[in-house]
Amino acid sequence: MAQIKLRSLIQKDMSAFYNIVTQKAVAQAAQIEVISDVTAAQKLLEQLLNNGHVLGIEVNNQLVGIITWSNKITATGAPDFLNWELNYFLSEQWWNQQVMTSALKLFLNRVWRQHPELILWAEVRPDNPASSRVLVKLGFELFEHNFDDYHHQVIDMYRYQVK
Repeated sequence: MAQIKLRSLIQKDMSAFYNIVTQKAVAQAAQIEVISDVTAAQKLLEQLLNNGHVLGIEVNNQLVGIITWSNKITATGAPDFLNWELNYFLSEQWWNQQVMTSALKLFLNRVWRQHPELILWAEVRPDNPASSRVLVKLGFELFEHNFDDYHHQVIDMYRYQVK
């Protein structure tokens, strides 16, 4: 089994980050725009670094994926500090090898030690059953199906809460 760890994402990760976010299958699975040039990748990396809620996923000391999180926004537009939205993506060469399951398990263990009251949310497109399986394996439950007006498709919303 490969050694998997989480670490801070840094500007020096640009080359590996670019290699991940320019993969069309990764962009589709992560529900992000396909990145086709270095400038767009640099802009996305800077947004993630400025957000501050981002971790890199390393396998054998190589950056292969990203986990981000942010406060959900209430109906009034205020941040909800007890509900976080989780996003993640992984280089296609590491799919179906338990890497994301292991990385998210590390992430969840970190989060629950510091914030046991949190509820985590994750959106998954129905055409990404592998991501749904990862979430269910980690204890997330399918909460609802939403229609995404922007992308004109159904999105499955999963919820995780410490019980």
